[in-house]
Amino acid sequence: MKGYTLIEILVVIGIITLLTSITILYGRTSEEQLNLFRAQAELVGVLNRAKSLSLQIFYKGGERTCAYGVHLANNNSYFLFKDLSNNCLNSNYYYDTNDEKFENDHLLPSNLEFGSLNVKDIVFVPPDPKTYFYPSSTLASIPIQNKSGTATVYVEVNQGGQISTK
Repeated sequence: MKGYTLIEILVVIGIITLLTSITILYGRTSEEQLNLFRAQAELVGVLNRAKSLSLQIFYKGGERTCAYGVHLANNNSYFLFKDLSNNCLNSNYYYDTNDEKFENDHLLPSNLEFGSLNVKDIVFVPPDPKTYFYPSSTLASIPIQNKSGTATVYVEVNQGGQISTK
């Protein structure tokens, strides 16, 4: 009589179960990292768009666009805005009720959120563009993390307007 014993079958099932669970766990971890990097890239794109738009000044109905910025609205959304004023020398360079949302909100995926933010607004002012942070800071550091806080990526903007990731 030839065949497999019950112990041999149980060992094979155990090994297959172990390998399957490792594969599923690894797949979920890599999916989380992919979501973090995707959210980071989208935020960098919006910041670059604000910086690019700030290189142009145009008039619209008596209001003057003095700058473009990104407002970090809450734990999981942000948007591009125009800093409007009739006299750009008196502009405040942060988002307030006089300013105009330039694009709809950008939302982080549901499993991600911003970490502890040191700024709420990053504003690029033409023609250089100069960079202003609100509240005032020398560097804007924007952490994007999963809700459990176990994985974090950063987007940083310095006073020269250089946008970097880490």
